[in-house]
Amino acid sequence: MSILQDLIINKNGVEQALSKTVNMRGLQFLDMTVSAPSITPSYLTNPGLDGQIESGSAVYGARTVSVNFLFKGKDLHDFELGCRAIHAFLFSREAFYIRSTLMPAMRYKVRAKPYETTRLSLTDMTFTVEFDLPSGFREAFQTTQEADFSNDAAAWPIGMNIPLDQPLFYTFKTNSFSVYNASEIVINPLKHHLLDIILTCTGTPTITNKTTGDVFKLNKKMAASDTLLLNGCYPFLNGNRCGRDTNHGVITLAEGWNDFVLTGCENPVISFNTRFLYL
Repeated sequence: MSILQDLIINKNGVEQALSKTVNMRGLQFLDMTVSAPSITPSYLTNPGLDGQIESGSAVYGARTVSVNFLFKGKDLHDFELGCRAIHAFLFSREAFYIRSTLMPAMRYKVRAKPYETTRLSLTDMTFTVEFDLPSGFREAFQTTQEADFSNDAAAWPIGMNIPLDQPLFYTFKTNSFSVYNASEIVINPLKHHLLDIILTCTGTPTITNKTTGDVFKLNKKMAASDTLLLNGCYPFLNGNRCGRDTNHGVITLAEGWNDFVLTGCENPVISFNTRFLYL
């Protein structure tokens, strides 16, 4: 038995279900499939040596999201108008987000590719749209600062790697704490993954992820009114770039639990904002 689904689209920050989009009446979302991950290894070939030598980590490539649609027009005029509306809807200059009501907590940033249709009658057709997924990852619909991590939170269904036996927190007021990364990969700002860390404290702070060995140090004393932001790879103190006053360290998050310690400062309040990534 098929499961009735809907497609949720987010364009320019405006989100709407396909079934409730007035100018898309007659267009029905059937189902969605995502191609398997694409991995590109890095090998070196040396003359006189058998085989190849791995030189660095493999990288994930782009993928494809295939979406099946059914369109039913009221008459030939409505059919032609519907085709135009579908084209305008799918082929925007900017990439946009889609997600299914079957798995609403995961979204995809996509661009549509040209497609062919199968005419069922004078006014009805089916078609499959392949969307490019350049990042290669499914991503959590909400960030760690947007989400509700209570055990019964509907935003985190099965399959999101969220532990149900303990609550998760992403804001801390102690010098030692643990941050959980539910992603299936390492969150690394050097690979353009979202990771914002905001810290207020007094003193000269050093942020250490003991799990990964990453260390970020600010070589400048902070007052209680100061705010340090690590926007991925770029540090800001009170909104101003302060890279020259740091050790140029970058904080990453390993899969699972990451044990952190703050040194050189007192009365800290530190927050982590990231978006989990899935294969």
